[in-house]
Amino acid sequence: MRLGLIVLVFSIALATLCQSVFAQTNDKVVLNDIVECFVHNDAERLSSYFNERVEITLSGESKEYAKSQAKFVMKNFLESFPPAAFTFNHQGSTDNTIYALGTYRSKEGVFEVDLYLKLHHTHYVINQIKFERQK
Repeated sequence: MRLGLIVLVFSIALATLCQSVFAQTNDKVVLNDIVECFVHNDAERLSSYFNERVEITLSGESKEYAKSQAKFVMKNFLESFPPAAFTFNHQGSTDNTIYALGTYRSKEGVFEVDLYLKLHHTHYVINQIKFERQK
């Protein structure tokens, strides 16, 4: 009986640890892939990370879009401001949320980017993207 309880507690602890390690590894993979989407001007692939509803802020104007609309908004942004470089300057996570702060560079301007993702079932989805043009 006692051995069974010890095995149960150990199994739960191991499962929790594995989930935490998977989530941390997944954080890096997701953010690296998002960087690639921006760098390669790939709104289609970026949209695969969108939640069903996504809040996008451009030049201080914030609006919530359906996933398909958000893809076109991002495609228009990336075409209007073709990427020269994109990097995340800071990133972190809490429970089931990833946040990342980055810099998007284009010949037409430099933007600070705030990105917020939530764990949805087994993968992270983008809930919010903010682009603020630097002066």
